[in-house]
Amino acid sequence: TTGSTSGDFVFDHHIYEGCRHHFSDGVSNGVHVEPQLGGAALVHQLLDCLFVPTKGAYVAQLAVKEPEDEKEVDDSQRAYAFWRPFPRNESRDKQFWRVSEAMGFGSAVRGERGHAWERADYSSSPNVIVLSEGGMGFRHAESCWSRLPLDEARWIVLKTAAPIAEGELWNRLSTNYPSKLIVVVAVQELRKSLARLSTGLSWDETLGCIFNELNPRGALSELTKCQHLIVTFGSDGALWLDMSITSHRDVACRTACLVYDPPSVEGEDANGVEGFAFGKVSCLTAAVAWEISRNPTAPDLATACERGLCATRDLHRKGHGPSLEKATGFPAARLAKVITNPNYRYSRARFAAPVDARLDDVWSLLHESLRKPEQPAYDLARLTVLRGPIALDNVPHLKIGKLLTVDRREIEALRTLIRLMRNYKHESASKPLSIGVFGSPGSGKSFAVKEIAGAICGPDAWLEFNLSQFASPDDLIGAFHQIRDKVLQQKLPVVFFDEFDSQNYRWLQYLLAPMQDGKFQEGQITHPIGKCIFVFAGGTSWSFETFGPPKTDTNTITPEAVIQAAKHESDFRLAKGPDFKSRLDGFLNVVGPNQRQTTDYAANRNKLSPDPTDIYFPIRRALMLRSELKCPRDLKLNIDEGVLNAILRTEEFRHGSRSLSKLMQPFQPYVAEALVRSLLPPVSQITMHTDAEAFLNLCNIPKSKAWSAAAMSGSEEMSSNDALTENDVKQIAVAINDSYEALQVRTGQKQIGQETKFESLTDFLKESNQAAARRMIRILELLNLRLEPGESTAPEREKLSSLFEFYLELMAEAEHDGWMQWHLDRDWRHGSLPDGKKDAEKKLHPCLLPYRQLEPVDQEKDRNTIRNYLDYAMTARKRIVFA
Repeated sequence: TTGSTSGDFVFDHHIYEGCRHHFSDGVSNGVHVEPQLGGAALVHQLLDCLFVPTKGAYVAQLAVKEPEDEKEVDDSQRAYAFWRPFPRNESRDKQFWRVSEAMGFGSAVRGERGHAWERADYSSSPNVIVLSEGGMGFRHAESCWSRLPLDEARWIVLKTAAPIAEGELWNRLSTNYPSKLIVVVAVQELRKSLARLSTGLSWDETLGCIFNELNPRGALSELTKCQHLIVTFGSDGALWLDMSITSHRDVACRTACLVYDPPSVEGEDANGVEGFAFGKVSCLTAAVAWEISRNPTAPDLATACERGLCATRDLHRKGHGPSLEKATGFPAARLAKVITNPNYRYSRARFAAPVDARLDDVWSLLHESLRKPEQPAYDLARLTVLRGPIALDNVPHLKIGKLLTVDRREIEALRTLIRLMRNYKHESASKPLSIGVFGSPGSGKSFAVKEIAGAICGPDAWLEFNLSQFASPDDLIGAFHQIRDKVLQQKLPVVFFDEFDSQNYRWLQYLLAPMQDGKFQEGQITHPIGKCIFVFAGGTSWSFETFGPPKTDTNTITPEAVIQAAKHESDFRLAKGPDFKSRLDGFLNVVGPNQRQTTDYAANRNKLSPDPTDIYFPIRRALMLRSELKCPRDLKLNIDEGVLNAILRTEEFRHGSRSLSKLMQPFQPYVAEALVRSLLPPVSQITMHTDAEAFLNLCNIPKSKAWSAAAMSGSEEMSSNDALTENDVKQIAVAINDSYEALQVRTGQKQIGQETKFESLTDFLKESNQAAARRMIRILELLNLRLEPGESTAPEREKLSSLFEFYLELMAEAEHDGWMQWHLDRDWRHGSLPDGKKDAEKKLHPCLLPYRQLEPVDQEKDRNTIRNYLDYAMTARKRIVFA
């Protein structure tokens, strides 16, 4: 097949910092300037490198002539950037060339639109045409693309920039070729339009904004005039949207797939790296074009996005290479290797995006992935307890210090606080940053803020005072002096004022001046406090919204109640409550192990009731349970299923996390053993913390099938209850070997034609593949799945594929654990030959390590096995269904 690349071209001038600061210094390297053709040429360079190993299977030709002489280049298309070694505080051998300052373009000699290069001859019938236009004139220069063989091309990939979906080129492509048009665009380019797109506090919020703008009345609706849309979020993620209309739950939808870094969000990776590099969207565009060329009938754009993101992250972190080496411009060869052999892990979430409906602020990827989205996430919470936090690795989450959460609202609130604190840390300030933290007793208010403070300001920055224990304002003055001492030590103290609303809001009046002016009064002397962070934890209010007197409806309550409510409102104002709330810079509502509560003010109720949109509380309980038991991260917990069921499903823990802690306390000494229900405290003690009768009833569930080491390794013989015959096992073993060999080819470890067929394997390797086939049943049981005769429908396969992606790391770890146990049972041990390969004679294998310690390429083998489960089942004429 052949391909053509065209578009806007830039003449880049990379100016690399030198070490020669004195003319007489003839040893140190001086300033180096590297001119290079950029813009569309970057995509061409990547494709040229990607297809070199295939010896001409693809001809990626520049469809525009390069200038023969630099003098031909218009000043308006010259771009300049300064590059220097980063990070600054590292030694030179740990630094990379990254941009320190982008100087921009030269003067617009030929008008604001610039110009395109002279057209060259095109390939007659390319498999894919890649157009990389940056709004510099190519979209309007019809002479440069009017003779492109667009009719003959199988796919057209358009990398575009602001202004979005405008110009003659877009009109031609979107009108005549929508069914073969793939648009790639960076989210920051979309923000230059009228679209309202947040910078992203969570992946859920970011996706909701994009889908709302893509609907027929949105500012980005024009972008739906293509077959596929790919929106990139730096090196943190990419959204792939198939514009084909399908039906999901009786609603018109499009299929969407987010390829993303679960603990991150847009901008996280960029914020953690000094400097930057150009060409990130070109990396993803080249990966998409490469995938299309290899598989034009049914391109796997999710995999293409993952490969492109890996190259983007590599470019962002390593820039133009190590600073000890002379930089030679855009590192196309290095990035092409990353695209063919990815070295970072991204998760994938497939879901249905509504065509003509807005996503609300409670929609989430987790909600979409649940088997029963109308119920809380009990199944995921159960796996989190049993298998550890790896069950959440593919779920959007926030982890900072020991704090881990998957709750969308909590993630967005915590990220807001993190941004506030980080920005405050780096700015000049004379008054404190004030944050309110609210929640029921035992919800863990101090824990969340303390972890954030430790990560941003350091562990020595924390100060804590409980205002309910203060007897007079003199005690508060003493606290302010301690804060001031920390500031004088050149530290940024984070001050936690617990129960600030105690004693009928007595202390609010004394806190207002320090919050507003950064000063406190001691007698006739005014003391400046300095730069610090105040955190006020409420002891009487479960949320910021309920801080203060309760709301009432004067039309439906008694006159006496109206008088009482007015008194509460007056007392709150006299205590300076409204003034205090107005001085807060941010707030956090901490929920704890109980389901979030809500108040229906419209129905004139001040009574709290469970919030049905809070599907996350079982996961909060699961994480707290493991924390209370002090479980190591990778410990597989053996706990009575009845006890686990009761902990996750009981309606309420009366004292929040403190109650959960008391119930788990007797189990702590036996965490490495079997945690049986006889370890539960007496009924009288259970009654102190929850409804004992309901709790014990929840314990009485049928005992589930035990997962022995032999069963999980695949060593056990097939029983009459298992869905696979020995013939099925052998067929699946052949498919497992074939998929493994195909992975070896994809990652460059083997060439096409060098694959090893199953019949050529040793008896030991054949048995190993057959054991993997038997393990398949046990691993499916983790997700409450089983095999039965039949063939899956396309919707069923799509749903199961999404489910496997959601639990990919957990299932891959279970597969690796079983594989490792099977080898250990046969006296294999960790080790290798000098070249890092296994030693069959001495029974040494380099992969006999816990899953998290494996190299990415070896982890990918286990993920590959899981992703092929549907095909393995089809090989044995079986379908995967829920048990």
